[in-house]
Order: sequence, then C-alpha cells, then structure tokens
Amino acid sequence: MGAFSRHFARLLLPVLLGSATVAWADSIYWTNSAGGLYSEPSNWSPNGIPAPSDSVSFTNVSSYAFTVDAGVTNSAAFFHQGSVTQAISAGVWRLANEWRVGESAGITSRVTSVSGSVLVTNEAGTGVSSVGRNGTGELAIRGGNIVTDFLQATNGNRSLLTLAHGSLTTLHGVIVSNGTLVVGMVTNAPFVWNITGGNNQIQNDGFSGYGGLTLGVLS
Repeated sequence: MGAFSRHFARLLLPVLLGSATVAWADSIYWTNSAGGLYSEPSNWSPNGIPAPSDSVSFTNVSSYAFTVDAGVTNSAAFFHQGSVTQAISAGVWRLANEWRVGESAGITSRVTSVSGSVLVTNEAGTGVSSVGRNGTGELAIRGGNIVTDFLQATNGNRSLLTLAHGSLTTLHGVIVSNGTLVVGMVTNAPFVWNITGGNNQIQNDGFSGYGGLTLGVLS
C-alpha cells in the first residue's frame, strides 16, 4: 500500500466505523515480534512507514531487536510490554513530544538502548521521556545516547533506570522518585549524564521496596 493510500485509509476509517477508531488513526503499531527495521512497511500496522505526525506503539510480548535504519521523526513512542533492544543504525530518531516505557498498567516493558541517538525535544522544550508511567518500565542504556527535555521516573519501584554505559542528556529537568537508579556498570566504560538546566530531583525515601540508588558498580 502506498503512502497516499495508507493515509487516505487512516482518514476514512473513522468516518466508516465511528469514534472507536479515532485513536487507531493517530497510532501506528509495530507488529513484528521477531524484530526488524523501522523502514520495512510490513513491520507496521497499518502497513507503511510511520509519518512524522504519527505516534508509534510497541505491544508485542516477546524480546526482539528494533532497528531505526534512517533518520526519522515521530510525534511519540509508547512501549507497552515486551523487551525491546533499540538500535539506531543511521541518523537520529526524533520524538517531538514523548517517549514512554511502561505505558500499560499492570504490565512490564523494557527498552535497552545499544547504539545511536534518540532525541526527545521540541521548540518549546517540553519533550518528556517517562519510565514506568502506568505499569513497570525499565530503561537500560548500554550504548548510544539519549537527549531529552525532561526525564520522569515517578512510579516508585516500577520505575527502573539502569544506565550502564553511553550517555544521557537532560535539558530542562529530572524527577526520579523512589525508583531504582543504577549509574555505571561496565569496567572502563563510564556512563556520562549531562544535566544542563531546570529543576532536578533524585529522591529515595528509604522505605523497603522503594528501589534504590547505586553509583559506579564497576566503572
């Protein structure tokens, strides 16, 4: 299906089927539980490469590799479940509004960044990366770099940040509240966290079961 046909179908569906399809019209779903390339139209539903205005959602329960093989832009990315190894092999993956791990209540999702660059920002400086928003979410950075306006991990022990090596840049603020935060896990491969401004809070109340803070396990 060509790009014109795909977008025409997405506009037509709400008219034919009613308001229940409105959310579908704004979201493109990754369907390949074995993993694959962003640029392959058959990996998405509806079939076709997501447009810059689209939100992309990952709902597969399996563990798989997701490779962004060209410089692309989306409105947002939502990881609902499963374990995704995220590699950016060419260009930059830009999210204009949000990048969220742990999107569905009662469900666990994990994203492991291994290479390349993810940029979550916009002209207003309001891009948000959320870890453990509704369910349990884990962001593991084991290579590559993530740049975001804001980082939020506010779901207690259901928010896990495992920052092994690579880099993270937070432009306008950080809130980590009673989650699990581990920084530096690889010998001779430090993790670099650039905090450039805004209000930054990393807190742990010390209660049992509320995660913890570990700095420099090996590196």
